[in-house]
Amino acid sequence: MSEDAVSAAHVRPPPSIRRTLLLSIGLLSLVAMLLLFLGAGRYGRRAADLSYDRLLNASALTIADSLALVDGRLEANIPCAALELLSAAPDDRAFYRVYTPDGATLTGYADLPAPPSLPRDGQPRVFDALYRGENTRFVAVSRWVAGPASQGQAIVQVGQTRRAREAVADDIVWHVTGWIALFTVATLLLAWLAVDRALQPLVRIEQDFSVRTPFDLRPIDRAVPTELSHVVAAQNHFMSRLSTNIDALRAFIAEAAHQMRNP
Repeated sequence: MSEDAVSAAHVRPPPSIRRTLLLSIGLLSLVAMLLLFLGAGRYGRRAADLSYDRLLNASALTIADSLALVDGRLEANIPCAALELLSAAPDDRAFYRVYTPDGATLTGYADLPAPPSLPRDGQPRVFDALYRGENTRFVAVSRWVAGPASQGQAIVQVGQTRRAREAVADDIVWHVTGWIALFTVATLLLAWLAVDRALQPLVRIEQDFSVRTPFDLRPIDRAVPTELSHVVAAQNHFMSRLSTNIDALRAFIAEAAHQMRNP
């Protein structure tokens, strides 16, 4: 291969306005799609947690309402309705524990992980922890129980595995992602059409020049966008000066030819 061929092979193609615009718009669309996907994931998890946390809180409050002081001792009779609230997620497992602030378990699973801090009366404490190999969501509420001659405090903790929550969050994410992907494709298609339409004045100018004769130096008389008006004005000014120079050159040649014929 000759040196000219090798050098020609290494010459980069000239930059394309169409390619530059489409690549820029496509990159921005992909970045926006990624950000929306991450936002949809956070929104899906938050929406699922809000829905199922209400069930957990209602279950804990139902158990707390069953607490009573019998002969000065706290007792908890777990109502069936407390656990039926969590039956909306049949694939999940539910756990509960009722214990005193000093850690003595009254009923339930004694090995449940303790909350980061004890809940205050009327303010539930919601937290996540790993229990029996699964990610589990817990809520803990504090309740004071008063009797005829004494009172006592108990903490009710209810937990549920996160399978249903994750399924709801994934469903929200993939539905939102589908709409985001459709919107991105529509955006890229509209961008392609918009760029093609924006470049039409250049195509028309090219067609205008392609059919002109070498001596046709008329100015470009076409409506062009504002961004091209300065380029067209400079081109027209150049052709005007070139036409003047050609006319002067023709006059000089004609005069020289006349002088040569008539010395």
